Amino acid sequence: MTLGFHNAGFKTSFACDIEPKCKITYDLNFKTKLTVEDLFNISPSYYPDFDVLVAGFPCQSFSIAGKRLGFEDGMRGNVFFQLADILRIRKPKAFLFENVKNLVGHDNGNTFLTIIKTLNELGYVVHHQVLNTRNYNLPQNRERIFLVGIRRDISSAKSFDFPQPLEPTRTIQDLLDTTEPDETLLIKPSHKHYTPIYEGVVKEDTIYQWRRSYVRENKRKVCPTITASIGGVLTLVRQGDIVRMLSPRELFRFQGFPDSYKLPDLSYTQLHHQAGNSVSVPVITAIASEITKHLNN
Repeated sequence: MTLGFHNAGFKTSFACDIEPKCKITYDLNFKTKLTVEDLFNISPSYYPDFDVLVAGFPCQSFSIAGKRLGFEDGMRGNVFFQLADILRIRKPKAFLFENVKNLVGHDNGNTFLTIIKTLNELGYVVHHQVLNTRNYNLPQNRERIFLVGIRRDISSAKSFDFPQPLEPTRTIQDLLDTTEPDETLLIKPSHKHYTPIYEGVVKEDTIYQWRRSYVRENKRKVCPTITASIGGVLTLVRQGDIVRMLSPRELFRFQGFPDSYKLPDLSYTQLHHQAGNSVSVPVITAIASEITKHLNN
């Protein structure tokens, strides 16, 4: 989210993540260094002054891929209430929270109602909408729900509008490499699913996913949702006579990161995890630009 807000003219006053490997990538690209810490170990009064609280609380508790336990999912499910505590004590002008779209329907909608009620009681007018990355000139199918809260004492709090979709100008071919791929990306005969993958991945203008036991073709000619885990899920492309996984650089491109964004020497799994856990940059830039209008007013 940092890059998207920077694109909209914001500066970072504090950044935190519980994953140590994220710090390596983050610190390569931003002046404000990432603090590696559990959010529950940081007192809300510790943070420097800030205008907007930006966060993505763990999605596994609410996603189809996870067990969908919601607030019953131990510490992960309760990160939201820690964020609410920060809002209660620090009272920033606005916030942006991101999560999987299934948050809305979890527990027949009761989880989402609890979230909205809590945020309203903290003094915020809350706006929410499911946005798809592919509607913001980035060819990836990625639906996420975004919650924007504007403090109620700000006169324009009720009039926030989410950004309108953008005319698509980029295709998957614009983001895929055509040079000789790294040997480690190739699906080789020794791969246990080699035959069904090679039989299923046939078009060079399409990105496919191996979904544990079958190949899924994306018929919209965009990249399927990039996941944090590659356990049983591979994002694949045919390049001539070979089938390969997307490279780390390609994965980050499909999340909207420019090639100037530095990637450290980490394992493929670690970089894939970071790309899948990221939020699409153009979507955040567009939302942050709308938030700016209200803060400036």
